[in-house]
Amino acid sequence: MKTTASVTAWRHIGLRHIALAGLGCLLVSLQLQAADYTYVRISVPGSIETWANGINARGDIVGLYLTADGGTHGYVLRKGVFTTIEHPDADALAARRINSRGDIAGVWHDFDGGLHGFLLSGGQLTHIQKPDSTFTWAFGLNDAGDIVGVSDSGGFLLRDGKFRTVPSGGVRGVDYRLFDVQDNGRVMVGTAISNSGINGFISRRAGEIELISYPLPGACTAIRGMNERGDMVGSVATDDCFPPFGDARGFLLRDGEFTPIHFPGAQGTDAWDINDDGVIVGRYIDRAGHLVGFKAKPNN
Repeated sequence: MKTTASVTAWRHIGLRHIALAGLGCLLVSLQLQAADYTYVRISVPGSIETWANGINARGDIVGLYLTADGGTHGYVLRKGVFTTIEHPDADALAARRINSRGDIAGVWHDFDGGLHGFLLSGGQLTHIQKPDSTFTWAFGLNDAGDIVGVSDSGGFLLRDGKFRTVPSGGVRGVDYRLFDVQDNGRVMVGTAISNSGINGFISRRAGEIELISYPLPGACTAIRGMNERGDMVGSVATDDCFPPFGDARGFLLRDGEFTPIHFPGAQGTDAWDINDDGVIVGRYIDRAGHLVGFKAKPNN
C-alpha cells in the first residue's frame, strides 16, 4: 500500500477567503408520492441546474448548482436554507459529501484547468492534492474524517494527512473510482470502469473486491454511496454508460435486493447518497433535459 505526503504539503485558505453567503431562500419543494418513497425536488433559487450529491445523519444536503452565466457553485442545504460555498481561486466548485459534524468534501476547478479536492471544516478550506497526481477528486467523507476519491494515479484514502492507494487487490487496466467509505475506514464502494464494461464494486477488506452488476443484460452499473448499515445506492443504464446517464434508473441495494429509485416523470434518475435513516439524494433529468436534485424519503 502506497503512502505519500503529509498535512504540511497542503495549502490552507482562511475563512476570510471563503464566501459562505446564505441565499436567504427557503427550499420550495415539490413532493410526489411513489410506492415506497416520497420524492422532493431540490433546486437552488435562480439556478438552471441543481445536483444533490450528499446527505448526512441530520438531513443536511450538499451539491452543486449552475447559473446562467456559466458559473458552477457548491452549496449546503440546512433546515430549508441554501448556503453557497465559494473559493476565490476556483472556476467551478462542487460539494460532494457532508458528514455528521458538518464537514464537507468536494472538488474545485482552477482557472488553469487543474482539478483539486477540498475539505471545508470549521470555516477553513483545505486544499487536497495527491502528490504523484495531476488531478485529485475528493468524493467520500466519513465521520472519522477519512476522505476517499480518485486521481490519475488511482483511487485513494486520505487518513491523518497520509494518502494510501486503494483499493488493493484490483485488476490491472481497471479504473476504480472510490465514492464512499464507512466510518471504520475499511469498507469502501465505488465504480469500476474497464474495456469490458462499467460495474459497481465494494471492498470490505484489503485485497478483496466484489463487483456489483444490476441484473439487466448489457447494463452499466454505478455505485455512488453507502450508509453504515451497508445499504448502497447508484444507477443503472443501457443507453449511455457515462454520467449523466441518459436512460438511467436509480436503485437501492439492500441485503442483495435491488429496489428502483426513480423520480416520477423523469427521463432518468441517478442516486448519489443515502444516510442511516434510508433517505436518498441524487439528481434526475426533467422533461426539458435539465438536471435537478431530489430527496427520496422512505414512506415507512
